[in-house]
Amino acid sequence: MDGGSNALCERIINEIETVFSRDPSLSTFEIIPMPSNQNKSPVIHVEHNLGLESWCIKHVYDHCHRVILDSRLSHAHKHSHHGASVKYLNVAILINPDVAMFWNMRRHLVRQCKLKTDGEFHFSALVLSKKPKSSEAFAYRRWLYSFESRESIDLAFEISLCERCADRNASNYHAWSHRLWVLEQEPRFLHFEIYLTEKFIRRHISDYSAYHHRVVVLRRLLQVGEMESEENSDYASLCDLIDCLLGAGVAVGKTPAELLIILLPNAPPTTCLTWSANKQFKSLLHCLNLAAYDLQLTQELRDTFGDREAFELHRRAIVFFIVESCRLFDGSFGISGSVSVNNCHSPPATKASRRENRFLDTLRLREAQRSEATRKWCQIFLDLPCDG
Repeated sequence: MDGGSNALCERIINEIETVFSRDPSLSTFEIIPMPSNQNKSPVIHVEHNLGLESWCIKHVYDHCHRVILDSRLSHAHKHSHHGASVKYLNVAILINPDVAMFWNMRRHLVRQCKLKTDGEFHFSALVLSKKPKSSEAFAYRRWLYSFESRESIDLAFEISLCERCADRNASNYHAWSHRLWVLEQEPRFLHFEIYLTEKFIRRHISDYSAYHHRVVVLRRLLQVGEMESEENSDYASLCDLIDCLLGAGVAVGKTPAELLIILLPNAPPTTCLTWSANKQFKSLLHCLNLAAYDLQLTQELRDTFGDREAFELHRRAIVFFIVESCRLFDGSFGISGSVSVNNCHSPPATKASRRENRFLDTLRLREAQRSEATRKWCQIFLDLPCDG
């Protein structure tokens, strides 16, 4: 590509622009390995999928970059070149979506109402089909939603988009962060997230990002303090928590109130008996039951796939969640008789003049027996005595 390179680049860019205009349902973009020109168009469009042969990538990108910079410097012609600048931005971002300047130029065009938000949502999803870890694309989607009402946010699509991106790239921090942002917009999705993340974990057993996300969801559920339905708070639905208590050698009662008395020994028994009137108590039992299920899940995965670092790390995180949650609730009694979980990351209450929690003590000791590394971890994070 020498003398006619600019003309060839323009032809390729125009072909891509034609595909954009003719197919508003494009779903994926990919660069197709092709070391040399085969005397045919490098733009491939098949069933809503767009491809560009690799031999022309460098030349097309350099051409787009040069035209975009020239358009920025030429303020007097920016309006007349609006249509051209968009098609160059499209191609440049598809090839290299990590240039913040390109996205900022699109933001400027959206503010001027020269680009429609629905088309930009589609374009950013197309970019993520090529580069699922594009932080700029995810940030752009969140910025676009600032122009929309909360009710207009397609939360289900956003979660499915994050799922596809996480499927394609392990430890996709940007996809999981965007997913948490979605859940913050609508806490009602937190309950569904518990089931969705388990499916993801069973497909990607070593991707710790999903395990960490699951713990964050549990913490958020506890903070929100709202149950999905009354069925989640009856005794039969707490079978995993009951098994966890029995496994620790703790005798359990036959009602949720008796479970609370065991888990929160410093809580007034009368307060525990009225647990059904307190949505935070119901949320505590529900979240502890989910945490107990995760202890069984990690053991099941270990039995099936052997030892993985992700299994052990998740088990520790879950044990810490159980201990921290019980301490937080139990430590709130003796002052006002009520409990607040607005800050689940606050340090546990002091131990002075408080009854020991047999369940937590047994759980800490049982975990410490798993390995020397786990014993040291229990000493540091669970306050296990050094001679324990």
